[in-house]
Amino acid sequence: MKGRGKTDATKIIITVLFLAFIVVFNVNGQANKYSKLKVELDKHVKFINSNPEIARDYIKNQKENAKSSEDLALIFLAEADLNSKEAHYEESADNCQKVIEIADKTQNYYLLGDAYNRLADAYKRMGSAHTVNELRTKALEYAQKGLMYNKKGDLIEGQITSYNALGIILRDLKRMPEARKSYATGIQLAKENKFESAIVGILHANTGQAIMEMEKDYDLAIEEFDKAFEIYEKFNRESSKEHVYRNKALAYAGKGDQTNALKFASMAVQKAKDLNSSHRLMNAYRVSKDVQKQFGLYEMAFQSLEQLKVLEDSVSKADKIKAIGEITTKYETVKKEEQIDFLTADNYSKSNQLLIALFGIILLVAFLILLNSQKQKIEKSQLKIKEQSDELKLMMRELHHRVKNNLAIVSSLLNIQSSRLDDKAAKDAIKQGQQRVEAMSLIHQRLYSSDKVASINIKDYIQDLAESLMMAYGYSHDNFDLKIQVEENELDVDLAIPLGLIMNELLTNSFKYAYEDIARPLLLINLAGTDNLELIIKDNGLGIKENSWGKSAKGFGQKLISGLCNQLGGEFSIHNNDGTEFLLKIPIKKLKKAA
Repeated sequence: MKGRGKTDATKIIITVLFLAFIVVFNVNGQANKYSKLKVELDKHVKFINSNPEIARDYIKNQKENAKSSEDLALIFLAEADLNSKEAHYEESADNCQKVIEIADKTQNYYLLGDAYNRLADAYKRMGSAHTVNELRTKALEYAQKGLMYNKKGDLIEGQITSYNALGIILRDLKRMPEARKSYATGIQLAKENKFESAIVGILHANTGQAIMEMEKDYDLAIEEFDKAFEIYEKFNRESSKEHVYRNKALAYAGKGDQTNALKFASMAVQKAKDLNSSHRLMNAYRVSKDVQKQFGLYEMAFQSLEQLKVLEDSVSKADKIKAIGEITTKYETVKKEEQIDFLTADNYSKSNQLLIALFGIILLVAFLILLNSQKQKIEKSQLKIKEQSDELKLMMRELHHRVKNNLAIVSSLLNIQSSRLDDKAAKDAIKQGQQRVEAMSLIHQRLYSSDKVASINIKDYIQDLAESLMMAYGYSHDNFDLKIQVEENELDVDLAIPLGLIMNELLTNSFKYAYEDIARPLLLINLAGTDNLELIIKDNGLGIKENSWGKSAKGFGQKLISGLCNQLGGEFSIHNNDGTEFLLKIPIKKLKKAA
C-alpha cells in the first residue's frame, strides 16, 4: 500500500507540473510557434526521464485526449524518446513516421526536422546493434532530411543536432573526413549564433575522437575533450563526463603518458559506477584493459578483462529475463483472447441450438464435448513441445554465448602473450592463431545473436570476416576493392565453421603477401551453388606458383586448408590467373552427409 501511495503521489506531482507548463504557455502569448513547441517537447523529455513506467500511462492518456494533430505529434515524439531510451528502436522509428505524416500536411518544419533527426538516431542505433551498414545508410538519408527541414525553418538547435547526427553516422560508415567536417560545421554554426547547449559539448567530444583516429594528434584531441568537459559542467551533463574521461585515457595512452592514461581510465570506471550504467561500465573496463595492457600491466589488464566478462554475462542474463517476461506476457494475452473467442462462439452456438430438435442438440453437444477434449489434448501437447523447443533454443544460445566468451578470453590471452615476445616469427604465429580463434568466435557470436541455433547467415559472416581482416592489415574501403557475392544466405553451422577457417587462411594469405606494389588491391569472394557448393576467392596480387602448393615444406596454413577440404569431402584447386584464384567444390551429397 505504501508503494502504491507513493506512485499516486508521483502522478499527482507530475500532473500539477504539466498543468503549470500549460499555464506558462498561455501567459506567454508573444512566444513564436516554434518556441512554444520547443518548450512543450522539453517538458515531455523531462517528464520521461523522471519515471518511464508512469510515462507510459501518461502518454497513453494524452493520446486519447489530444485536442489537435500537433498535440498528438508532440506526444508521439515523447513516446519516441521513451522507446529509444528502452532500446525499442523499431517502435521509436514508427513514432517518428507518425509525426512526419502529421507534420507533412502543415509543413511544420520544426516537427519535421526533429522527427527526422530522431528517426536517423533510431536507424543508426539499429545499424549498430545488428552491424548492418544498410541501416546506417538509411539513417544518413534521414539525418540529411532533418538538416534540410531545420534549414528551411531557420532552426539553429535543430541544424546543430543534425550535423552531430550526420557526423556520428558517417563515422560508423568509416567516412571519417566527412564526419569531422560535419562536426566542425555544427560547432561553427553554434559559435556564429552564440548558441550554448550540451549538444555543442558532444560535437567537441566527437571531434576529439575523429582527431585521434585520423591524425593521431593527441594534444589537439585533448583540447577538444577539455572544451566538451567545460560545457558538460555548465549544463550538469554527468553521463557525458564518463565519455570524456574514457577518451582522455586513450589520448594520453597514445602520447605514452602512463600516469594520466591510467588516471582517466580509473575516473571513467568510477563515473560509470556512480551513474549505475552497466553499458558505460563495460566500455570503461574495456578501455582500462587496453591501456593497462599497452603499458605492460598485464595482471591489472587481466583483472579488467575479468570484470568486463562478468558484466557482459550479467547484462546478457538481464536481457534474457526481460525477453522471457515479454514472451510470457504475450502468451498469456493470446491465451485470454482465445478463451474469449471460444466463449463467444459457444454462446452463439447455444442460441442457435434452441431452434433444433432435442435429438440434434444431444448429438451436437456430444460432438462439441469430444472436439473440445481433443482440442485440449492437442493444445497441451503443442504447449509442451513449444516449451521444450524454447528451452532447447535458450540452452543452445547460452552454449554459443559461453563458447564465444571463452574464445574471446583465449584471443585476449594470445594478444597479451604476443606483446611479450621479441621474435617476429613467434609473434606472427600467435597472431595467426588469434585470427583463427576470432574466425570461430564470430560464428558463435552470430549464433548467439540469432533465433536460429543450427545455421547462420553466411553472407553477413563473410562480410564481417573480410572487413575485419581488411582493417587489421591496414586497408579500408577507400583504398581497397572488396567484392562479395553470396547466393546461399543460410548455412549449417557444421559446414560454416570449417568453411570459415578455410576463408580465414586464404584471406589472411592474400592480405599478407599478395598486394605488394599493387596500386589498387582487389579481393573477390563468391559463394554459390545448386548441385555443388562452390567457393571462389581471387585476388589481383603477385600470384602464386601453382607447383609450390602441396610441397613437403608447406606451412601449417596449407595443411589446415587441405585437412578441412578433405573433412568437407570437397575438391580444391589453386590457379595463377592475374593473381591467385582458389576454387573449392563440395558435392551436394557431401553437404547432406556433413549436415
